[in-house]
Amino acid sequence: MATTVTPVALEATLTETINIGGSTYGNTVAKTTTVVGQADQRIMNIGTTETTILNLSTKDGAGQIVSDNLKYLRITNLDDTNSIQLCFKSEVTVSEVTTSQNYSIQLDALDSHVIMNNQLSGEVSASIGVLADCTKISAKCTVACDIEYLVITD
Repeated sequence: MATTVTPVALEATLTETINIGGSTYGNTVAKTTTVVGQADQRIMNIGTTETTILNLSTKDGAGQIVSDNLKYLRITNLDDTNSIQLCFKSEVTVSEVTTSQNYSIQLDALDSHVIMNNQLSGEVSASIGVLADCTKISAKCTVACDIEYLVITD
C-alpha cells in the first residue's frame, strides 16, 4: 500500500518584543522545514513522581517516536503558578551494564522548551550525546501540573 501523505512545510516562528525606556528590542525568527507530516499533540498531567512524556527509539509506536526523524518538539508547562522539571534521559547498555545520563531543565509557569532538530548535547558530566541517543523524555513537579507537547517527525 502506498502512502497518501505528501511532504509539507513545517513553519515555526519565534517572536520576541520588549520595550525598555522607550527602545524596542527583540526579533522574529522563522524556520521552515519540509517533513512527511507525522504529528502528535497532547495535553497530559504531570504528577509529583516522574512521568514519561515520550519514548525515543528506532521505530514508531504508542507513545514512542523515531529519534532520528525528529524535526520539531515543543513542550509547554500549562500551569500558571508551578514549575516542572523536564528531563531528557539516555540509557545505554554495554556488556550487560546499563548507564543512565540525564539533561534536565526547569520549565517555570507557562514556559516552553523548543527543539528544532534531533541534536542535543550537554556538559561532559551530563552529556547524553545527541538527541538521537536519548531514549526518554520525562517530567515531574512538586504539585501536579498539565503540559502540552507538539512533536513533528518525518
